Amino acid sequence: KEYFDMACCPPGSLGPATSLSLAEPKGTMMEIPSTDQFKSMSCYWAGASQPTQKIVIVFSDVYGMQTGNHRTFCDSLVEKLGTENCAVVMPDLFRGSPILRPTKLFSSEQIGSILDSPMMLYRLKFHHPPQSIENNIQNFVLPWVKQKGLAENTKISCVGFCFGGWVVGRVLSSSFSDTFSCGVGIHPAFAPELVHGSSEVSLANRIGTKPILLLPAWNDLSMTANSSVAKKLSELRGIPPNEICIDFPTMYHGWVSRGDPTGNSEISEKQQLAIQLTADFIKKHANKEN
Repeated sequence: KEYFDMACCPPGSLGPATSLSLAEPKGTMMEIPSTDQFKSMSCYWAGASQPTQKIVIVFSDVYGMQTGNHRTFCDSLVEKLGTENCAVVMPDLFRGSPILRPTKLFSSEQIGSILDSPMMLYRLKFHHPPQSIENNIQNFVLPWVKQKGLAENTKISCVGFCFGGWVVGRVLSSSFSDTFSCGVGIHPAFAPELVHGSSEVSLANRIGTKPILLLPAWNDLSMTANSSVAKKLSELRGIPPNEICIDFPTMYHGWVSRGDPTGNSEISEKQQLAIQLTADFIKKHANKEN
């Protein structure tokens, strides 16, 4: 538990996933074809090939969708939601070049991650600014997803880890937020807002009454039920902060997307609880008018 960076992961976070003994992913790697405006993008697809009821878009952490537990999370989530008419889709917003790339000069990937942190700040600010992220989702990912057989007016849910939790916040506060029924941030980070001249509370204010569930670790201090973010969302939605933020006080930031479930029974148990809470929240809010 050595890693932190200056833009996303707090001190005490889990470093990059190493060799995890995980089940083989059950889904399929696909490619969203390039267009005149956008380069092609890899995508992981789990569940129904032509979903007609629920579809969930998952956004990865800073290390990218090919690492850790990202794909097996999608498999587990679609099983909880029901595979017959549902799909969980994870686009690679980084297009194969994750925003954080541990320096290979050291045996410790945690140290390598820390050394790459300044470059991560640069990539976050100039390669993946909010406008680019939102443009890719609205005008590239969503049209491709929708042509896969969604029923008319079916709304989409979203889930994000770490950096992906910020993407969830941006999506739910965007000009196309009506496309989405709800969002879940797992060990989320709204801190990238600071890189782009805004604040975490400002993002919460822009999310407004849109249903969002946050599942922070103990060291996600700006995202817990006692945080200003939770209090702002609570005020806007008229529900208690602990219904917006369900804290995991014994877990470290990164425990779901890059924690090893094979060597620690508590991590495995809390990962399963996070998946269940995510599925329950999506079932509650999918296709509701918000």
